[in-house]
Amino acid sequence: MNIEGVGGTTPVSLANACYACASCYKNSATAQFKVHDMELFEELLDTSNDLKVGSLPADKMGKATRKIVEECEKLRYFMEPMPKFIYLEKCDSCGLCIMGCKKSAKWDASHYIKQIIKNNNNTKVITNFNVLKVLHNNGIVKGVEGLNSNGETVSYNSHKVILAAGALNTPKILINSGIVEHVGEGLFTDLFITVGGYLKDIKLNREIPMGVKSEFGPYFLSPHYSNQLIPIIKEKGYNPAPEDIIGLMVKIADKANGKIGNDGKIEKK
Repeated sequence: MNIEGVGGTTPVSLANACYACASCYKNSATAQFKVHDMELFEELLDTSNDLKVGSLPADKMGKATRKIVEECEKLRYFMEPMPKFIYLEKCDSCGLCIMGCKKSAKWDASHYIKQIIKNNNNTKVITNFNVLKVLHNNGIVKGVEGLNSNGETVSYNSHKVILAAGALNTPKILINSGIVEHVGEGLFTDLFITVGGYLKDIKLNREIPMGVKSEFGPYFLSPHYSNQLIPIIKEKGYNPAPEDIIGLMVKIADKANGKIGNDGKIEKK
């Protein structure tokens, strides 16, 4: 899935704020940060405070989530509430986080843009503009250059540029800008698979997704609805509606051993 727009991929996130500490397993994200002398603990705490991160309360967990917790506890698996950046007073548990929250009940990065516009009436957001490179001279940023909606090359002058085009596009822009040393190294991806089955009227698709989790070192389990399970279950002789699907995401930690080359090709061991 490729998402482009104001706020990047955050508008379609599931609002999880799970912090993978260095002690959880040897290849956790924070452990890999430390390899590069990056200590982000304080920044993560500040961000959590800004986003008002909190564990999902029990009264916001739906029938399917509670059922999964109940069965996991029978198997002696500990299920804990998932940390979320959700404004619970606005949330109606519709289960459509991945579609972009229409009620603004979930934080996403477009909130920063809205705040800037609110504080400065002269701010202009330019969309449908494809940044190709950062303009710079002798280590000093001058602006950006790219293509507008008509395919014309346009440049914008600026003393500051925040480059946040995602794990795949950011390296390409830097490479196009002549900044290549160690760029594109340490790539890791969001690996998961959703397993599930048929349970009449369980309505996991109408709950806050991934409301709890059970961690097992380099992977964890969490309730997750996927419509891709429907045709698979139909092959087994059932005829499920979306409300009849119960599922678990198996979220798997990836190693930061990928690379985006100067030609834009992706390599992954």
